[in-house]
Amino acid sequence: MRNRRLHLWFALVVCVVSAPAYALLPIQHWQTGNGAQVYFVANRDLPMLDVSVDFPAGSAFDTREKSGLAALTQRLLKLGAGGLSEDEIARRMADVGAQLGGRFDSDRAGLSLRTLSSAEEMKEALGLLARILQGPQFPPAVLEREKARIIGAIRESDTKPEGIAGRNFNALIYGDHPYGLRSSGETETVARLTREDLAGFYRRHYTADRAVVAIIGNVSRGEAESIAEQLTGELPRAGAPASLPDVPAIAEAGVPAYEAVPYYTISTGSKVPPDIVRKLNADIDGIVRHPDLTSRWNELGITPLGGSPEAAVKRNVLETAKWSRVIKTAGIRAD
Repeated sequence: MRNRRLHLWFALVVCVVSAPAYALLPIQHWQTGNGAQVYFVANRDLPMLDVSVDFPAGSAFDTREKSGLAALTQRLLKLGAGGLSEDEIARRMADVGAQLGGRFDSDRAGLSLRTLSSAEEMKEALGLLARILQGPQFPPAVLEREKARIIGAIRESDTKPEGIAGRNFNALIYGDHPYGLRSSGETETVARLTREDLAGFYRRHYTADRAVVAIIGNVSRGEAESIAEQLTGELPRAGAPASLPDVPAIAEAGVPAYEAVPYYTISTGSKVPPDIVRKLNADIDGIVRHPDLTSRWNELGITPLGGSPEAAVKRNVLETAKWSRVIKTAGIRAD
């Protein structure tokens, strides 16, 4: 028992002593000549380099008529750029052991790279990232293929309670604000998007003065400065500032703690208005009771395991507890 107490005390001391180390992380910051913001942390522990380049180019910059444009633009950045096909980009990244990734949310979009910091591998990986960021081609054939994939995913999502809940929750909370739009877009809006739409969105939002470059790894300050210039030097120039309308205020109606409703339970802390709760439940109930649910399921090529489509929907409803900490399921059996 005494040894256990000593171990616990030692662990507490280590946590307290080490906590300020995170606050004292030596983050260096500067701005490139073309206006990009750069954040750099040198780390010589491993022969690795991590780089990310983000822009204010998330789904909040979509319009209702062209919802899904921001996500599709980000998706196609690395699927053909700088005279290279998507296969060539993937092969050349793999040849040097580099990993190309990305991020996308309501506010921001961008790409990330992890590579070895050895001269040859790092040069090749960074060169590829620069070509992707600064010369996306949005190939027409690839665009049509990805649109078909997204439309298929949207249709499938529209058969799942968590998809219905997520779409309607945002729409009810944010109303006509762009935050209320589905980031993937709708089937009809995605179908209408053209290469010119993507190229225009890229020119407006992927500009050097709005870029945020984060660099961490086994390079010097001078090398980091060169990397930032390499990745942003040929980006589009600044246009009109990107801005969003103010988010409308929501009347916060108090909800009793864990007020049970047919499909959801809402906690007090969420302060979700009761009319939103009712609307979400109506949407879920509508799909569970839809007379054509079986045919819709079959059209999508979905074969639910362990029962009818109705039973699969009910199981999905039960799983919506994972969807959000403010929404829980109650009172349904998947039989």
